[in-house]
Parts: sequence; structure tokens; C-alpha cells
Amino acid sequence: MAEKKEQSKALTPAQAIGRQPVQWAIGLVDNFGKKYPGLLQTATAQRCAMSAVSKVVNFMNEQGLKWDEVDTGHLSRVFIRLAIFGLDAESGDWYAYSRRNSKTGLQQFDPNPSYQGERKLRIKYSVGSYGKIQDIQALTIREGDKLAIKKDLFGKVSSVDYDPIPFNKGKILGYLGIVLFADGTTLVKEFTPEKIEEYHKANPNKSPAWEKWPEEMASAKVIKHTAKDFQYDLPEKLKAALDEVQVSDIDETAESQEASQAIDITPDEPEPLPEQEQPKKEQEHTEGEPEQMQIDMPDCLRG
Repeated sequence: MAEKKEQSKALTPAQAIGRQPVQWAIGLVDNFGKKYPGLLQTATAQRCAMSAVSKVVNFMNEQGLKWDEVDTGHLSRVFIRLAIFGLDAESGDWYAYSRRNSKTGLQQFDPNPSYQGERKLRIKYSVGSYGKIQDIQALTIREGDKLAIKKDLFGKVSSVDYDPIPFNKGKILGYLGIVLFADGTTLVKEFTPEKIEEYHKANPNKSPAWEKWPEEMASAKVIKHTAKDFQYDLPEKLKAALDEVQVSDIDETAESQEASQAIDITPDEPEPLPEQEQPKKEQEHTEGEPEQMQIDMPDCLRG
């Protein structure tokens, strides 16, 4: 008995977490939920925490990482953010980069929303030029697909007719970002493949998911840049909770960061992008500039 107590005392905090990582993750979100009652949906928060820790543990095993090599303080805040926003790894809501903090030498995991995660967050929280967003979609346009964007005399989009060829593997000609607002107004933005590639190259952290699921990743970029000027209308209670878990360890403690392997949690068999029924009449916003987004989701999630 004395030996067991000595061994228990000898464990570092990170090693203790490694003994029961799932229980640790659930305990984090449960304690946070008690501090902010009504903010988290318990079952959803626990599922998000369990799926997140599962992916991290699998990645650590693949890379031969030990818990003493992981920034568990940073990781705990990441788990809480994912639980707050209801982003579930098993549902393909996010993927994550693993970074080595060059000053501390510890691994840090930073999540980024996938196409599905971006849609979920924008629909739940975004307010744009015409008010609350009801839906947002990214459409891939290939050779052979029928697309007609009609505009009125003032250059405003009045309708979009989209008739894709089923299972079309033709050359990608471009992408459409389409936003439907609660009042029925629609906003349409066009993106060339070159523009999406430009956005991709501008990100210094390259995920292997781009090689595996390029259309899924491109669609996430379309969603993000279609709504980049929209404002997140977060409840005050949620803002207060986020302020508590906002950290800047990466910027403050690392002279430089070295991106290492990324956790690829894109589903093995992703669901096809949902078809969107287009409203007959659509308009573009032309009066004034929309407010800039108060909180950029990747920054919200990132430690």
C-alpha cells in the first residue's frame, strides 16, 4: 500500500491526466458547466470532450508522444472551447494542428472548424448584412454543370439556377458561397479555384486533409470567406465564458512555432455536401459596409 502511494505521489500532473484522460476531459467541462449554469448542454459537452480527447490520444500514440510532452493547460482550454461551441470531432466538425512550442518544447493542439463546423457556427451565431443567417452553403461548380446567375439592371443578383451533373468529376470551374438570411434575402459570392488556392497558401499551417479531401477543405474556405465580414452575435454570458478561457500562451511563450504533424480527423466517408434549394429571388448587399466580425472562430478556438 505504501508503494502505491509513493508511485501515485511520483506522478507528474500530466502523467496523472494520462492515467484517465477521458475522465479528466469530462471533469473539465462538467466543472465549467457548474460555474456557468445553462451555458453548456451536458450531454453534448461531454461528447465533444470525449471525442476530442480520443483524437488527441490516438495522435499521441501514433507519434509516440508522452503526456509530459503535451501542454495540458493549453489542451484543457481547447476542450472547453469545443464544448462551449458544441463542435464534435466524431461528427467531423473540426480538425486540429499539432504544434511544438519552440520555447517550452511542449506540443499544443489547435482546432479549426471543418466545412460542417463552419456552417454550424455561422448559422448559430452570425449576423450579416440583412440580419440573422438562416443558412449558408458552398457549391462546387464543375464543367458540365448548369449555372445561371441573373442580375437586374442595377447589377444585383435576382436569381441563381444551379443544376449539377450527378457524380460529376469534371474540372472545377469555381465555387459559390450562398447565404440565406432570416428575412429571405440571399447573398451570393463567387470564388475561382485560384483564389481558394491563394487563401490556402496564405495559411502557414498546411493540413494533410487538403490532400485527402480537397473539396471539403475548399468548401470550408468558401464558407469562411463568404461570411468573413459578418458579425458573431454571441450572448454576453458566452462572451464572459470565452474571456475566461482566452489565452495567448502561443504568442507570449514561443519565439517561433514549428508546425508538426496534423491530426486528420476528416471522416473516412464524409457525407456528400448537402444540396441547397435556391430561392427564386436573390439580392446582394450594396448599401454600406457590414460590421467586421467581432470574434474569428479559429481564434476563439485556438489557445
